[in-house]
Amino acid sequence: MEQYYMVAVYLLQGGLFLAITLGLLHHVLRNYTGKVENVKAKPVDKYFNTYYRYSRFQGATPKTDYIIVFDVGGKTKRFQVSPFVYDSIQKGENGALKYKGSRFIEFE
Repeated sequence: MEQYYMVAVYLLQGGLFLAITLGLLHHVLRNYTGKVENVKAKPVDKYFNTYYRYSRFQGATPKTDYIIVFDVGGKTKRFQVSPFVYDSIQKGENGALKYKGSRFIEFE
């Protein structure tokens, strides 16, 4: 009976490893080898999240993620952007959004 238990545990671990590996591979392929999309869009929301990253050597250091939400043909797309881009894009202005997968490239 214990052998079946060990086989089930190994199968579960292998399946979990495979799922994580395939998910990471899909993310990398979509964001770095996919097609660049160029669409008309409008920024509808902007926000930022500040949190602390903990390191054994540096302790707690604050980190801020800047997020802009675009309306693209009735669908929303969220992108993490740099602070400079975050400050330069205003809600409600129409323009051309260029992105690849979930990676923001530019908004003109």
